[in-house]
Amino acid sequence: LENDGVGMDFPDFVSFGLNRAYDAPPSLRIAAWCCHMRSVAKKGSGRNMDFPESIFHPILVDQCGFPLQLEDAGASNNLAEGHAFSWGGDYTRMREIIDAVKHGHSVDWTDVRDRCWKFEPVQDSSLLVELLSVCASPGKVLDALTKDNLCNLLKKSNPADSLKIAQEILRNQTYRKSAEADSFLSPYRTAVWMSIVHDPELKQPAQMIEQMSGPSPNKLDVVVELVHILRWASTCMQDMVICEH
Repeated sequence: LENDGVGMDFPDFVSFGLNRAYDAPPSLRIAAWCCHMRSVAKKGSGRNMDFPESIFHPILVDQCGFPLQLEDAGASNNLAEGHAFSWGGDYTRMREIIDAVKHGHSVDWTDVRDRCWKFEPVQDSSLLVELLSVCASPGKVLDALTKDNLCNLLKKSNPADSLKIAQEILRNQTYRKSAEADSFLSPYRTAVWMSIVHDPELKQPAQMIEQMSGPSPNKLDVVVELVHILRWASTCMQDMVICEH
């Protein structure tokens, strides 16, 4: 993460130094950056430095770039909740959502789900792929889609779009924990199968296992999970089996 021995500035650290940075509260992002800079500085000086505890005292408003400080130190800060400038446009217009995200607006994805996507499923896979590519938190976008909607998009979209959506689902572990209970409507298991069907780069089981492993892999558990998914696919994905003659 070092840049010529002087550390990375905050925008670069958030963009390249943290995985799924915008899924974390702004105070945690700043604290992680402080720890990064402190680590770089200590290599040169060897001095002990205080931990950045004061970062967690103010209330911060999340936004694209550096967060805005709303209150001085001493205010309570619950990391499970936070503040952000939220875009208030028309949720039924995917193009407007994409444009808002491109311009740095924050979108309340829970509100999008509850007020729109729960009742009007996303139909255009190409627009969803574009939204996932420009959004700082694609995992939150995927979580806002219903399981039924995600499964339909994976199975009915063109191969290129289906693969890109599947790869994002695997990267963000979307609905992985509920895969067993989801049964036929499992976005995670469907994503694994779509990757197997559509990804020409997948030539060995080890490559699929690597995609499924996530940030803290236990390879043996993932192997067992893949076996269960293949058994599930033999029953639930019969219509997606491709036979070459």
